[in-house]
Amino acid sequence: MMKECDFHYAATVMHKPKKRLREFGDAADSHCYSLADQCGLRLRRRINGDWVPPLLPPQEKPPEMKKKVKLIIKFTGKSKNESKFKKGETVEVSDGNEGYKGAWFVATVIDTLEKERFLVEYRDLVTNDDGTRPLKEEIDAKFIRPSPPYVPNFGSFKKLQEVDAWYNDAWWEGVVVELVNTTECSVRFMNNEVLKIECSKLRPHQDWINGKWIMSSKEPSELVKKFGDVMPKANNLAGTKLILKYPIPCENAKQPTAVITRTLYTGSKFDLHFYKGEKVEIRSDEKGYEGSWYTATVVDFLHNGKYLVEYLTLKTEDLTEPLKEEVNVSDIRPCPPEVDRFCRYVTRQRVDVWFNDGWWEGVVSNVAYGFNGFEYKVYFWTSNEELEFEHCYLRPHQDWIDGRWMLASLV
Repeated sequence: MMKECDFHYAATVMHKPKKRLREFGDAADSHCYSLADQCGLRLRRRINGDWVPPLLPPQEKPPEMKKKVKLIIKFTGKSKNESKFKKGETVEVSDGNEGYKGAWFVATVIDTLEKERFLVEYRDLVTNDDGTRPLKEEIDAKFIRPSPPYVPNFGSFKKLQEVDAWYNDAWWEGVVVELVNTTECSVRFMNNEVLKIECSKLRPHQDWINGKWIMSSKEPSELVKKFGDVMPKANNLAGTKLILKYPIPCENAKQPTAVITRTLYTGSKFDLHFYKGEKVEIRSDEKGYEGSWYTATVVDFLHNGKYLVEYLTLKTEDLTEPLKEEVNVSDIRPCPPEVDRFCRYVTRQRVDVWFNDGWWEGVVSNVAYGFNGFEYKVYFWTSNEELEFEHCYLRPHQDWIDGRWMLASLV
């Protein structure tokens, strides 16, 4: 049996918590509810010997904590102390001496001497001692550039295209001034020298600008400033048209009128009209240009019965603007319609050849199959010349007869 002292002790223990809860009930309940809600718990209270869940008032969720964002910045540029060129890198080196302007020599970086100075070994230059050891030289960084990437040249090179020519153990900057044939070009260099270079030794010119290689796309006026007179003077298929002065048309001659002319091979007459903005082809009878036709646009009709035209491919002597010329109506024809150009041409077939900015009449004299497909030898009777061309530069010849286009037959 429980002793009396034990009974009093038990009664004291049982009643103290209730008394303390009554005295601090409101504050304790509030603290417990808040703590339980934050921790994801619930409280239970024993009342009259039974455990029952408490009725918790709805509590607002605590505000979300803002996450701190850490930014990681990576610097990918070159440090100030990093060299522009690495050991073993293939580069091209220019020579500032007289007579070597525009020349770039292939070399390899051997060592870095200073921040902006390197020791290079030339690939194609040798010492004067025995002529067998590659030449080594200390070069400033301003005279060195990376080797340009390979750029394929689809088709043949074009007139006034800026190129690099492999000549005398270096790449020389130049511009194509004449297409001799499909395998050779005449190139003018910065020292005003013009040489005949094989197309296999040419590459499209690229400029090293702000650490990037950019394909050259200079205007004709810029080419003149860099290379001088880039227009060749000749009296054959490679000749250039001269500028002809034309009178100012009068006000009452703004609209084109019907002009009587004779057609090719016939004596019949018909009315021929060409309107402003119409695309036409112009025949040239100048020495060295017989049998050539140049694409142009009609600008105006003149009071003297001639037309003022603007050529699409010919420029003035200073290469600053398209060439304008007054021509007789008998030297004008509409542009021929497109015909099938995929079939193989045959010997003795009359064709037009795109050469030196115009269409030249000729006859196929030989057909061969080369690396790039069919290749043709074309005979030009006006100049008594025979040149080779790829298939893409030919079109079937058509005659403008009595106001109609007719395919030419074999000769």
